[in-house]
Amino acid sequence: MNKYYYLISSLPFLEFKQELPLSRQAFLAEAEKWLKPGDFARLKSADIYNLDASRKDLAIVKEYKLFELVLRQRVSEVRIARKSGVEKKPSALVKAVFEQKDPLAMEIALMKIRWDFLDEKQKFYFFDLNWLVIYFLKLQVLERWTGFDKQKGIEVFDKLCEVANG
Repeated sequence: MNKYYYLISSLPFLEFKQELPLSRQAFLAEAEKWLKPGDFARLKSADIYNLDASRKDLAIVKEYKLFELVLRQRVSEVRIARKSGVEKKPSALVKAVFEQKDPLAMEIALMKIRWDFLDEKQKFYFFDLNWLVIYFLKLQVLERWTGFDKQKGIEVFDKLCEVANG
């Protein structure tokens, strides 16, 4: 596995719920300068929304995709049970999600679960492509978090209410 000391040491530290220190495009532009073309293609293909398995995926990407599928399954199980009137206790993985009172807080709790998973995995890699992939996935989580705009959300909600009442 190739080592990318300079690139990794030049990246800003990421913390959950912080403002985005650099955009996805800026990160990829800088990474492209330092990575071999094959490594760059693998990095660029890492996407928190793409859960389709690929033989070309790095082991860490496969691990993340499996984690994400399990996370979604656990959330789905509780939601389906509650919709049908059955009381289902959430698994330890998603307990924090269902302790929240509003959808935004639930979404933030889900992002925190993803973040913690990635943070834990990143401890096992040093200056290599796996570390960069995890960093890129964490950057995408932050991108989603910073994309929430309370005013826009209220406007969309109001429009939906007007249509429903309309």
